[in-house]
Amino acid sequence: MKFGRVLLIGLLAAALLLLAAGLVFTAGFQTWAARRALAGQPGSAVTLGRVAAGLNQVRLDNVRVVRAGAVLTLPAAEADLPVLSALLRQQVLVRRLVAHGWTLDLTQAQRPVPALAGAQSVPREFSLLPSAYADVASTVPPAVFAGIFSQLRLPVDLSLSGVDLAGDVLLPALPGRAAARAHVTLTGGNLAANHPGRFDYTAVFQFEGANAAVRELRVSGTLGLVMDTPRTFTRFVAATTADATGPKFPGGVKLELELSAAQSAAGENYAVAVRSGAKQIAAIETSYAAGESHLRGAWRLDMHDTDLAPFVLGQELPVFETVGDGRFDIDTSFSELIASGRLNATAAGLGAINPQLAVLGSVQLVADFDVAQRGNATRVDRLALTITGAKPVATVRALQAFEFNLKTGELSVADPAKELLGVGFQGLPVSWVAPLLSSAGVVVTGNVLQGEFAASARNGGFTLRPKTPLTMGNVSVSLGDGRPLLRGVDFTLSASADYAPQGWQVEFAPLAASSRGAPMFALALKVGQLAGKDQPLKAVGDWTVQLPGLLDQPLATGRNLLSAGEAQGNFAASLGTKREFQVRLAFARLVASAGMVLPTLSAELRADVDSADKITFNAPLVFERAGRKSDLTLAGTLTPGAAGRTLAARLTSDQLAIEDVQLLVLPLLASVETSALTPGMTPARPAAAGWSGVNGQCALSLKKVIWNDQWQVSDLSGAIGLEPTVLQLADLRAVFGPDSIVKLSGGLTFSPGGPATYGFTADLALDNFDLSAVFRALDPTRPPTVEGRVNLLSHLEGKSASLAELAAVTRGDLKVTGKSGLFRAFAVDLSDRIQKNQSRVVAIGSLLGVVTDDFVNKTKILADIAKSLAEIPYDQLSLTATRDESLNLRVRNFTLISPEVRIGGSGNIRYAAGVPLLAQPLQAQLSLGTRGRLGDLMKRAGLLEPQLDNLGYSAFAVPLKLGGTLGRPDTAAIRDALLNSALERSGLLDSLFGRGK
Repeated sequence: MKFGRVLLIGLLAAALLLLAAGLVFTAGFQTWAARRALAGQPGSAVTLGRVAAGLNQVRLDNVRVVRAGAVLTLPAAEADLPVLSALLRQQVLVRRLVAHGWTLDLTQAQRPVPALAGAQSVPREFSLLPSAYADVASTVPPAVFAGIFSQLRLPVDLSLSGVDLAGDVLLPALPGRAAARAHVTLTGGNLAANHPGRFDYTAVFQFEGANAAVRELRVSGTLGLVMDTPRTFTRFVAATTADATGPKFPGGVKLELELSAAQSAAGENYAVAVRSGAKQIAAIETSYAAGESHLRGAWRLDMHDTDLAPFVLGQELPVFETVGDGRFDIDTSFSELIASGRLNATAAGLGAINPQLAVLGSVQLVADFDVAQRGNATRVDRLALTITGAKPVATVRALQAFEFNLKTGELSVADPAKELLGVGFQGLPVSWVAPLLSSAGVVVTGNVLQGEFAASARNGGFTLRPKTPLTMGNVSVSLGDGRPLLRGVDFTLSASADYAPQGWQVEFAPLAASSRGAPMFALALKVGQLAGKDQPLKAVGDWTVQLPGLLDQPLATGRNLLSAGEAQGNFAASLGTKREFQVRLAFARLVASAGMVLPTLSAELRADVDSADKITFNAPLVFERAGRKSDLTLAGTLTPGAAGRTLAARLTSDQLAIEDVQLLVLPLLASVETSALTPGMTPARPAAAGWSGVNGQCALSLKKVIWNDQWQVSDLSGAIGLEPTVLQLADLRAVFGPDSIVKLSGGLTFSPGGPATYGFTADLALDNFDLSAVFRALDPTRPPTVEGRVNLLSHLEGKSASLAELAAVTRGDLKVTGKSGLFRAFAVDLSDRIQKNQSRVVAIGSLLGVVTDDFVNKTKILADIAKSLAEIPYDQLSLTATRDESLNLRVRNFTLISPEVRIGGSGNIRYAAGVPLLAQPLQAQLSLGTRGRLGDLMKRAGLLEPQLDNLGYSAFAVPLKLGGTLGRPDTAAIRDALLNSALERSGLLDSLFGRGK
């Protein structure tokens, strides 16, 4: 029983094993297992139709692989090989490999991104000069090249008896061309240990399109491989021939490429050769000796654009010719390179590579060099470069051997007393550097750049000194949109530089600019930095500008604002953890184009920027004219924040003469405003306020503000507040003469979405103001038209699309009230007219015998009336006024009340540009009422209406018209009205002509 049970169990186990083995060798199980294994491959999408593997054969059906945009479609592939030997004994003995009809679609393939090395080798420093030193060896072992064939060692035994592959490759389309298709074949075999293998390959590319220069490109070749063991190679040779035919090459053009590598007991040899017909156009030969640390070789070039044109698949090439040869030496860690040789290259039509290079035209480069790079050290034993265009352009020549360490900054030379390097510009065209400038939005034209400088060794570094200054004439600069900046300027630069391990310095001594032979600008500058962590960059310099020439340039509006004047100054800056700036400047001998001598301006500006980007500044300004000085100082801080910078500043002055500042500043502002737009340009609506990005407050403290040497405001105080859309004038106060206070509040608003971008409102209050000061300021020789103290209230409003237009559209109203003063607007001199009229009337009356004493008495009364009206002491004075669209001041509700006189009416002061308000034309129509002694006199003269108003004043019979100006009223109409009314109402005319009898 026991034996039978054991036998039964053994039979069942054997059956299960046979069943499992049967499952493993079924196509369904193999397909499932393969799909499961491929499903976990990152970056790839693989679909597999069917896998069938037997003991000696593997077949794949309907395979599709997608990776990085490339798509491989494989209908079927068969391989004859012992599967168990491959799995169990690592022997891949392929008797036959066949795959036909496959397609590799590269039309959407992504360009591979170079992978970063996992660890970089840090090579040891070196020098060929005795004065150089060695750096501490790195603890990171560098990657070492040990030959190609050591990298080709296989993990399994391999033999390949026969290969038959055929399929199509779809290439990405070139610009303006359709995608190309290539039919690819690979056949051959017989590869095994000690038995050379041979593989033939072909690729036929077909190109369509009427403009295709090449219709067919046929690539064919042979790859030969030799193995000394089933896992190692000792030689390979690839000989490839490319034949191109097409409309431009009906006879066909051939290009041959041969690559070879061979291993021997002495080492390995490598060679690459390219031939065009019978001519070798490029070759590289190198060898690696076993046990050595360098690869040594030689290179040769003799190549023309016509050699490559048929094989670049229709891409346009520049016309070029390159001839050269030389040698190279590379260490096995690829950290050291020695290269020497000679090269002569000419090229034209470089716009085919980059359109911006088209300006270079035809260029020739001749080079003779022997250089070495080992780690951070670069050694130059021989260097001579010559660049030629239509004419000689530039030369660079090493005058002795030298070595420069990029890491330490140390320079070593054989003879420190000799010059190191010479660089000369015989005629560098501006057009050659124009593409670099155009990318920055600047267009530059001018003559060629000329000059020469030489480098010498000094203090372990080098110094650069000019042998002849750099010059460039007739330079014009404009922005990319066509707006000009400079026109016809000649530049001269004497520049020098010093570099040493301790630091560096660059000096301009000077940079000078002139126009039409006249000096315009000169700058002397030094910039440098000491070596070491956190050392600041420092700059100092001074400058001089001849202002008429500079202001005549388009950059400064292109307007000749000045006929004479210069600006000069100096500056210093330190740019480190803390940034410090200091600028001193002075504008002197300024004469406007119209001949007016302008004030001088001097300033000393200082700003410090800390590590948090907070700016602390102080800017004192001094204006001086005709022996009088005005000062203005702005000091404060600008602190960065999320909403921009926050201003905390104070504007102070001991004395400020407004007209001196206006003479200097207003013409410049008007010029800037005029030049802000080029002709025909429509102003764009601003997206942000003119003070955008700055918030905060500026306090005002001005001790004395003088205008026209006659008006003076003292102790002006207040603040200007800044918000993103509001500029606020807060609590502005000042003393305006004895016992008079002026107050101002208001501000600017910004509304980007509305039709009017900027708005302005202001409220002005002037208390206890002495009006006589206004009239005396206009004409000190005349009694003031109005003498007395008044209170003035004004409200101003304006809206505009731009700040420049805002002042012109601002309107407002004015209310004036006062008590106890003198009114002299009716000052009429009647003495001469009365005397003449009286003499004439008496003569006529005596002739007719009708003259009475009544007329004579009335003329005396009229003189008394004129005397009373000439200076009216008033108790109350009030008026309201508004400014209309034409900037005329319309006066309404004028009222003056005194014990004997009541005056009312309205008028208009017509605006005149550039004329003070008190000198602008006046037209007023007034009504006059009197009582008391003056009323009695006017009644006796017959000048009053019989009715009385509510205050007991009798009205003058006719309205009174006032002309002239407020400063000089014209009372001729009042005089005539008084005389005519007196004559008509006296009854004398009736007596003379017998009327009324």
